[in-house]
Amino acid sequence: MRTALAITNVELRRFLADRSNIFFVFVFPLLLVLFIGSQFGGGSSGRVALVGTGDLADDLVTALESDHVGVTRVGLDEGRELVARGRADVAVVVPAEANGAYAAGEDLTVQVVVGNQAQSQTTEQRVATALGDLALRQGQVAALAGAGLDAEAARAALAAAGALVQP
Repeated sequence: MRTALAITNVELRRFLADRSNIFFVFVFPLLLVLFIGSQFGGGSSGRVALVGTGDLADDLVTALESDHVGVTRVGLDEGRELVARGRADVAVVVPAEANGAYAAGEDLTVQVVVGNQAQSQTTEQRVATALGDLALRQGQVAALAGAGLDAEAARAALAAAGALVQP
């Protein structure tokens, strides 16, 4: 056992005597992790270019910003250009028909242009989740309104129920 400890001691001293070993064993791997992490890491929480106006667009901005996604309102051509140049992960086009369907609590269709950045698919899923949640909430309000409750009372009742039930 003494022989193994003596050999280990000698080899460790020889290893640490060469200063370049310290750099390549301890410092370089950490720098490499930092560099690769900055290139491919999930530091960004998503960037969305939103095209359109109306209640659906306003509610979508609110939902995405509460999920820490950056939203920029732009025109159609500018939204596509932002995605093409990598300045936005996703462009969401909200047509006027979607606003009508959203107000009525019906199924809605929006166009989503996805970029080819590493974060784009994640951001697309966050947009899809936000749209699904908004459509579900509007469907619930429409169902309660169809049962005779006015829309504001339905929203208040859903908010109260949401506060009582933990997801």
